[in-house]
Amino acid sequence: MSEDIDQLVNEIEEDLKQEKYMKLWKKYGNIVIAVFLVVVAGVGGHTFYDQYEAKKRNETSDIFLDGMEAVSKGEPIRAQGVLDEVAAGSHAGYKMLAQFQKAALLVEEGGEAPLTEARVIYKDIASNTKYPKRFRELAELRVIAMKDTDRTEETLRSTLAKLEPFTKEGRPWRYSAKELKASILMELDDNVAAAEVMADLIRDAKTPEGVKSRAQIVSQTLASTIEKNIEE
Repeated sequence: MSEDIDQLVNEIEEDLKQEKYMKLWKKYGNIVIAVFLVVVAGVGGHTFYDQYEAKKRNETSDIFLDGMEAVSKGEPIRAQGVLDEVAAGSHAGYKMLAQFQKAALLVEEGGEAPLTEARVIYKDIASNTKYPKRFRELAELRVIAMKDTDRTEETLRSTLAKLEPFTKEGRPWRYSAKELKASILMELDDNVAAAEVMADLIRDAKTPEGVKSRAQIVSQTLASTIEKNIEE
């Protein structure tokens, strides 16, 4: 069947080249000619568009890599400027990566203004429906993970409540969310609850190795702390 189709296409192409439209008309019918011409035009259009998109993507990639090089060299001001350029572009994937990277730089910088700007960026990522859902959820989680200067029991309990949905089965960042949950519980001196979270991470066969290794180390520390508290 495929050979027949290939032969048909070859014959049509040959007749088109020779401009034997009348012969083609009689042989295949005007509907086949119309469909063929549309297909050829469509392939040509897609090829041009794909080439254009590839060129733009490569240009954006070069700019993004320049920004990452600035990050690695410890040049945050230049890096942020380059990342802003990428984020202002039309390529959604690189725009998202640039936003994540800039927000991370601002969090590392610290201070009220940079942290506020980082939150705005993360919230923008989280609300952008053009981005994959898993990365929008990651941005939400990053906002929750950002430490406020006001670390009272009330604010920590509020953070735990916001964090809880991200720890549920099926959520893409549940292992990171559980790590964060355990960390907050330790900050609240609820070491028993923190140990339970870590034990859950260790038992789960799907837990990433890096997370599991950290959970094992923290679990040992928590076990010693809990034992000392009991003795006292």
